[in-house]
Amino acid sequence: MAKEASTLKLGYPPRAKWLLFLPMVGCSLVVWRTYAHLSFAPSLWDIPVFLGLLLAGLPAVYGMRSRTEVDREGLTKFSLWRSRRFSREDFLSHERIAREPGETPDLLLRFKTGVAFLGASEVDQKPEAVIQYLNEQWGVNAADYKVPELGAVNAKQSFEYEPLHATMLLIVGLLTFLVAVRIPVFGLLAIVSALCFRAAWRAMGKLDTNEEGLTFTHRFRPAVSIGWNEIESAAYWNSFAQGGVKIRGKAGQTIRVYCWIGGYPLLDRLLHDRLSNQAFWPTLQLPMRVDLNRRRRLGVLLPYVVLMSNALVLLWQGNFGTFAFVSLLPTFVAAALIFGSSRVLEFDKDGVKDVWRYMWFRKVNRFDRTALVEARLGRQLTVGGLWMKFGEARLEIANSEVSLPPEQILTCLRQARAWQAQPESQAPGSEQRAA
Repeated sequence: MAKEASTLKLGYPPRAKWLLFLPMVGCSLVVWRTYAHLSFAPSLWDIPVFLGLLLAGLPAVYGMRSRTEVDREGLTKFSLWRSRRFSREDFLSHERIAREPGETPDLLLRFKTGVAFLGASEVDQKPEAVIQYLNEQWGVNAADYKVPELGAVNAKQSFEYEPLHATMLLIVGLLTFLVAVRIPVFGLLAIVSALCFRAAWRAMGKLDTNEEGLTFTHRFRPAVSIGWNEIESAAYWNSFAQGGVKIRGKAGQTIRVYCWIGGYPLLDRLLHDRLSNQAFWPTLQLPMRVDLNRRRRLGVLLPYVVLMSNALVLLWQGNFGTFAFVSLLPTFVAAALIFGSSRVLEFDKDGVKDVWRYMWFRKVNRFDRTALVEARLGRQLTVGGLWMKFGEARLEIANSEVSLPPEQILTCLRQARAWQAQPESQAPGSEQRAA
């Protein structure tokens, strides 16, 4: 079929499009039932609620508009607001992103101008059909891509946060704060609001580096400078949606950089060029186990904590029996979801085992070290991670999932496999999924 068609059209499957309408339907029902049973009339305080209703409709609109068209000259990806064109001449390689064994992998097409991400749930054809089209119509395959060998990074660099990120943090922080004040049931959203405002405040600046050291210039605070020979430690840290590196000087100066700053992978390479291995803390050693269950567990714990915080009213009123009855089932379900399944990466001298566990059942993906093409830091919209390519398969270790900073894992692999003794096959730039 690929030979006959001049254009390959990919879009959401019909069932997925209907599922994208569920957030809008669910949010509409919540708003209707909330105001149908309350005595007060809508006011200015309720603007965030109705804005949330409008945002809930975006997935439905996105599902109807999102599509990808591949022709003999290139690829065009249509999203909610715009379209993006990738030329065939800029094509580098394709990668199948590793998922649970037995599931259809996602497909990522890498170009010199960026990447086009084709999720398995976002297209109505399998990756094999797309790869076959590329082989037949473009005359390319994965083996054509040669990983560039890079030397030391130029010390004179400038790193800035994208205004979109800080703006979105401020908007989300404001909306969650107003909802927490207006609706006591969602009072815990005030914590999310505080975290958003803190991240936006720290992102109001830029980092400049040169042969002497680093300087972080904040819009509303004095600049902080640390010389390369004055750096005491570079400690990686990560959280559900952030992460980065904390650089501490011998005199107590501190520069904290989020992983979603522009060019963060380049900054990480620069730090390893300029600092000794002892400066990076904490250190890991092979073999090591890496837990990849953070997002899954957080998705269970958040609704459980909200439910239990409201059930505490029964305990406060002395209704011990009712409290025990109400909390028993949610506690059992949360425990089963958290401890009944897991995903762990096991690193050793021979490669990586990607182990998926459901109760007593185990599924394993094995990636051999001999098939390793490259290992590098990447960046999505806000989430950083370590991308490892084994042949055509790409193993993603995102900080939204992992229990350890991805940069710390990469540092361990650098030291254990002596990658520093030769130019690294690691692309310096960041990458962002086309949406």
